[in-house]
Amino acid sequence: MTDVQFLTNDVVHELLINLSRDETVTFQNTIEQTFEDFSIGGERKYQPDPTAANRPNGQRTLFRPFTSDTSVGAKLVVEPAPKPDGKKDPLHGILILADGMGNFTGVMAAEEVTGYRTSMNVMVPFSWRKHVDNIVIFGGGMQALWHTRLILTLRGSEVKTITYVNPFKDQVDTLIAKVSQENNARWKSNCTFNFINTTAPDFQQQIEARLSNIDCVLCTTPSKKPLFSCSLLEKPEK
Repeated sequence: MTDVQFLTNDVVHELLINLSRDETVTFQNTIEQTFEDFSIGGERKYQPDPTAANRPNGQRTLFRPFTSDTSVGAKLVVEPAPKPDGKKDPLHGILILADGMGNFTGVMAAEEVTGYRTSMNVMVPFSWRKHVDNIVIFGGGMQALWHTRLILTLRGSEVKTITYVNPFKDQVDTLIAKVSQENNARWKSNCTFNFINTTAPDFQQQIEARLSNIDCVLCTTPSKKPLFSCSLLEKPEK
């Protein structure tokens, strides 16, 4: 047990956000290979199905076990019940790791890992895009934050605008302030950050205008109805 590692959320955050572009590309390549192994390489049959428990108050707990020849583990993540105003606190949880013989090797907070890993999944097809000048991100939480960080890490010199679409202005104001500060300190992109409020009377006009000249649309929050009409994206391929 002397080799057991415990990484808090703050430590994980510092490790991930300070990765260089080359290190980030290495992570991206690993994720891409994992997709291939799972999809066509036979790994799927060795991975237990994830499960979830939904409480009457709206709390949702996710259980995600995983295996490989060299390590096994599980991630437990709690999606808190919504507040009276409809907002939700960030996800919290833990990631438990053991070696291939079942010896406990580490535990880490899951918040930053979850945000990073999910956003990195998206960076695989994002890297195939020829043009990434103008980007729209639906959402304003941890996923939107990590999507932005990785976009700026990987292709910040190419991005001109990132527009967040969200019903909560204060949440997006906080997000923009954070990524602007991080960008000034790390990536030095000339990108500008914008906000479209989904509750604004002219929302439909705003989103139509924005999507009429867009290169990438990223959706970071679940929705039970279409976020926009696909006809808005029907234009010649750039």
